[in-house]
Amino acid sequence: MKTGDQPPKTWGRLKAAKQDSLESMGLPSKGDESLLDWRTQERYYGDILNRCLHVSVQGNEDASLDRSFEALSLSGEGIKQPNVGHGSAQESSALDRLYRRNAGGFKDVSVIVQAMRKLREAIVATGRTDAFAQNVYVFIIRATILVRHIESYHPALLHLLNIIHPRTRLSEITLHEMLGYHILDRACRQQNLNAAYRVRYIYGIRDSKIDDLIRSIVHGSWFAFWKTDGLMDRYQRCLSQAAHDKMRHHTLGCLAKSYLSIERKSIEEATHKAWDELKREYCIQWQAEGELVTIKQARRK
Repeated sequence: MKTGDQPPKTWGRLKAAKQDSLESMGLPSKGDESLLDWRTQERYYGDILNRCLHVSVQGNEDASLDRSFEALSLSGEGIKQPNVGHGSAQESSALDRLYRRNAGGFKDVSVIVQAMRKLREAIVATGRTDAFAQNVYVFIIRATILVRHIESYHPALLHLLNIIHPRTRLSEITLHEMLGYHILDRACRQQNLNAAYRVRYIYGIRDSKIDDLIRSIVHGSWFAFWKTDGLMDRYQRCLSQAAHDKMRHHTLGCLAKSYLSIERKSIEEATHKAWDELKREYCIQWQAEGELVTIKQARRK
């Protein structure tokens, strides 16, 4: 090829790899300074919301939470919609997409959760406690509760209540909501009822559903527990699910001490779980004959 000649067009056919806007940023804790600029943080938050809006969802908009997402500890046993609206229309839509995602959205949600961590670290690193930081933290808490990502929602909740709220006050409704999550997390996941009642007393929170749920745990009343659990909204229910396993163990122990035999349907209603799943997950040795389950044989005289 002579000097000055243009290279063949075939040379320019290779396209640069498309870079993911969420993955292109690094963690501030690892030395990346890309998100330490306030305007960059705001743009990045917009990218997170847009990615949430493109998460693959189930075809049935009324379907419950997809069980195939259990790798992030998700569950959807009849979770109710919240009674009040949350955030802006775009944020509400983003949360709804996360809530109704299907198995194909697994990678997207993993990337989103990691992006939320990057943004949280950037806000902490820059000492930001303004309305934007408050709004971001509230959204992250709600989103990561839906995917039960403890490593995200727990530190975010503590930072919002202890650092941001004293400087930029939350509305009464939002503060009540966040404190309710804090109390449920203490009581159900951490199984620290003293700490749950302490938070309730310090902030003067009164919520009949949360009070009834904690009372049912204290008294070991599985009937009251499942009744109240069914009244929770989807965020509260994701938190209360941490107490499901303990309550089922307690219920099975009570049935074993109280009955020689019992109908299978009654066991399923008392534990809110199918008989075959109970046998597999809790290693139950009771014998089932048709609809009757024999717990222990009566002693012969």
